Amino acid sequence: MNWKLNIQEVINWIDNNLESEISLKKISDYIGYSEFHTSRKFSHYTNSTLRRYIMLRRLSQAEKELRDNNVRIIDIAFKYGFQSQEAFTKSFFNAFSINPGEYSKTKKPVPFVLKKDVLFLFDIQARRSRMIVKQRAYVRPEVSSETRFCRPEALLLDCFRLWSQSPDNYTYLSGLIAREVGRPHAERSAKAIKLLAHVLGLHSRRTFYLMHPGSKGATADERALLALIGAVLHNHRTHANAIAMWLLPVTCHGTVLAVAGELGRAFRAGGLEIARPRHAAMQKKEPVQIRAVA
Repeated sequence: MNWKLNIQEVINWIDNNLESEISLKKISDYIGYSEFHTSRKFSHYTNSTLRRYIMLRRLSQAEKELRDNNVRIIDIAFKYGFQSQEAFTKSFFNAFSINPGEYSKTKKPVPFVLKKDVLFLFDIQARRSRMIVKQRAYVRPEVSSETRFCRPEALLLDCFRLWSQSPDNYTYLSGLIAREVGRPHAERSAKAIKLLAHVLGLHSRRTFYLMHPGSKGATADERALLALIGAVLHNHRTHANAIAMWLLPVTCHGTVLAVAGELGRAFRAGGLEIARPRHAAMQKKEPVQIRAVA
């Protein structure tokens, strides 16, 4: 009995039916097991109850529609199974600490609960090998839809993606780094990843838009994160400050820069160096002539 596969099928089914009525009975009938075992195994493999996961996924999709489309709150509430606008507003506020009406106006960054993936550890090694290229290069979007990274960037992104799936992956990602840089540098790197992910994802109440571990593509948040670490590592402080301000609109940029530098140096000590940002150099200002007027 492969419960991981069954739970992943449940997760896929939930995501395909967020706008329909979802019940524990329907889910248990779908995979052919009792309601008790379905609920228990789901909590075991996802660290979340079924009810909470469905609620957060619906609220995340609602948040996305409020951000990207000009829609009425009551229509979104009914679309995702809420009985009234008041119930939707209360749940939205409890999840994101902001009312949906205020959010649709301000577009303030809030956490976004991604679809869970409980199977990625089985094939991450096979998939991540396709990300590695010999030449350190970033491909422009108009040239290719994929972003090619060398070994250090690919490894670092996979570690952040693993951590975003679950903090329980800390031991696994630590071992992943150890195979590349050695145990002493791995422990130092893993601690820096844990702290940086905590500050960026929790302190600012902003959840990064992350790809699955081993993905070839990269989101804007992931690119910015790599650029931040590279800028600090190669002493481009002005560029690093600008990226930190964009990533984290609160007053703890010094902590972010310090941890990012520690992470970059830990990788470098193990023989893996994060590349400097493509446009780290500031644009040169043209000299201005000032003429004296008698």
